[in-house]
Amino acid sequence: AGANADIAAALNTLPGTTRVGEEGKLFVRGGAASETRTYLDGLPVQSPYGGAVSGVPARGRFAPRLFKGVMFSTGGYSAEYGQALSAVVGLSSVDLDPETQTGISLLSVGGSLSHSQRWDRTSASANVDYTNLAPYFGLTAPGQRWEQAPRNLGGAVRLAHRTGPDGLLKTYATYNSQQVAIRQPDPEAAYAQQGRLVALRNDNYYLNTTYRTALRRGWSLNAGLALAREHNDVRPEPQQIDELERTATARLVLTNDSASTWFNLKLGTEATVQRYDLRYRATADAPLYTPGFTEKRTAVFGESDLSLAPRLTGRVGLRGEYSALLNKASLAPRLALAWQLGATGQLSAIGGLYYQNPTNDLLRVQPKLGFERAAHYLLSYQYSTAGRTLRAEAYLKDYQHLVRYNRANVLDASAYANTGHGYARGLDIFWRDRYQTFKKVDYWVSYGLLDTRRQYRGDLAEAVPTFASTHSLSVVGKYWFEKQHLQLSTTLSYGSPRAY
Repeated sequence: AGANADIAAALNTLPGTTRVGEEGKLFVRGGAASETRTYLDGLPVQSPYGGAVSGVPARGRFAPRLFKGVMFSTGGYSAEYGQALSAVVGLSSVDLDPETQTGISLLSVGGSLSHSQRWDRTSASANVDYTNLAPYFGLTAPGQRWEQAPRNLGGAVRLAHRTGPDGLLKTYATYNSQQVAIRQPDPEAAYAQQGRLVALRNDNYYLNTTYRTALRRGWSLNAGLALAREHNDVRPEPQQIDELERTATARLVLTNDSASTWFNLKLGTEATVQRYDLRYRATADAPLYTPGFTEKRTAVFGESDLSLAPRLTGRVGLRGEYSALLNKASLAPRLALAWQLGATGQLSAIGGLYYQNPTNDLLRVQPKLGFERAAHYLLSYQYSTAGRTLRAEAYLKDYQHLVRYNRANVLDASAYANTGHGYARGLDIFWRDRYQTFKKVDYWVSYGLLDTRRQYRGDLAEAVPTFASTHSLSVVGKYWFEKQHLQLSTTLSYGSPRAY
C-alpha cells in the first residue's frame, strides 16, 4: 500500500525502518542504506536501486510481480548472508509461471507490459517497464526546477525449466536505463539565479542463474551465478563523474534436512570478483583523476538448526570471509534460541557478529582498510493466532572499526583508518489484523523507537546520524471489494525530526 510498485517503499512500512524521503532507500535500525544487503535467489545484488541525484529519491530495480516471497531481516540473520551490517532483503523469484498470460499495468507514474508462456516443464516470460515521475513531482514538489524528471526504461527476460522431479534451472536477465536532470539551489554567484544543473544517466545490466536439485542421502544442491554491470554518468556542473562497476558472484550450497532427528546441516561457499573504476574531472579542462580497484572475496559458511527440547529450538552458524583487496579475514559466529510458549507465543534471543567491506567511495581513495563490524543482540516476543500477529523486539547493535577520514581533505589517503565506532538500540513493535476486527479489512501498525549515535566518516565527534529518527510509525490498511475484485489501500507514515 502506498509503495507504487517499489519493494523498498513497501518494506519501509515495517518496524525497524526509517523513512528518508530524499533517499528512497532502506535505512534499518540506525544503519546507513549501504548496510542493507539484497539477495535474489540466494545471490547478492550489487545495486538494488536505480541511480539518483541529491534530494531525489531512488527506486528499487525489481518489479514485485517477479517474486513469490520477500524475506526481510532487520538483524540477527543467517550465516549464509554476509557483507551486511544492518539488514538483509531476500527476494525469491517465482519458479514456473502458472499459466500463459499477458498483462498490462498502469500506474500514476508509468506502466508495464508483460507476457508469460507456459509449457509442461518450462516457462518463459518477458516484460517492459516505463516510469516517468514528472506528474508525481509536479503535484508534490512543484517548486523543483526539472530539466528532466526521473525517467526509467527497463526490461527483463526470465526462463525456468524443470529438469526432473526435484531439479529446477532458472535464469533471469534485466536491463535498466535511467535519466534525470535538475537545477538545484546553490549559493555560488554563478548559479544563484538558475541553480546548479545536476544530470545523471544510469545503465544497469544484471544476470542471475540458479540451479537446484535433490541429491542422495537427504542432501540437496543449490548453485548459482550472478553477473552485474553498472555505469553512472553524473554531471554536477562543472564536474564530470564517470563510474563503472562490474561484479561476478558464484555460490554453492549443500543442505541436508535429514542428517539427524534433532538437527539439520547447511554448508556453503561463495566467491565474488569486483572491478570498480572512476573517471573524474573537477572542470572540463582539469586533470583527469582515475582511481580504481579490484576485489576478490571468498566466503564459507556452515549452519545447523537444532531441536534441543520439546519447546526449545536453536540455530548455530559460522561464516568466514577473506578479502584479497583488504588482505584480511573475518570469522563471524551466530547463535539463535527460541522457546515456544504454548500454541500461540514464542520468545527468542539472537546474537552474532557481522562484517562488511568499506563502501566504494572509501576504497577508491584508500583500498588498504579493514572490515567494518557490527555485533547484534536481540530479544523478541511473538504472539500469533489465526489472522492476528503481535511482535515486539528489543535490540542492540555495537559498531566497531568504522572508517574515518579527514573531512577537510577527503582525498588524503593517509587519514583513512578503521577507528570509528557507534551504537544503535531500540524497540520495534508490529501488530497485524487480517479480517478479524473489521470484515474485509487487513491492516497493520508498525512502531520503532531508536537511540543511536556514531562517529564515522568525517565526523568530528560522536553524533546522531542524519538518517536516523527517534520515532517511526506506519499504519497500513487494505480493503477488499470481493465482487469487483478490487483492493483499496492506504498508508500513513510518521517519522520524528532527524538531525541535520
